[in-house]
Amino acid sequence: KWTDADLGSLCNQAAVKLGDPAPVKAIIASYVTEGETPHSRNIPEAKREAFAKEIEAKAGIEFAG
Repeated sequence: KWTDADLGSLCNQAAVKLGDPAPVKAIIASYVTEGETPHSRNIPEAKREAFAKEIEAKAGIEFAG
């Protein structure tokens, strides 16, 4: 189960690895429900696993937890 803290940490790791937070922010925006603030904590529970896999793939990292 991906917690808010896990997703936040994963996004930070990915942004550092990529050297730019923009690609991470774009992925977050694609998963957040219309009208919600584009933040990893607002990603619906059912979409968190897919979101995490996409972030890991984009940054070439694997979240250790």
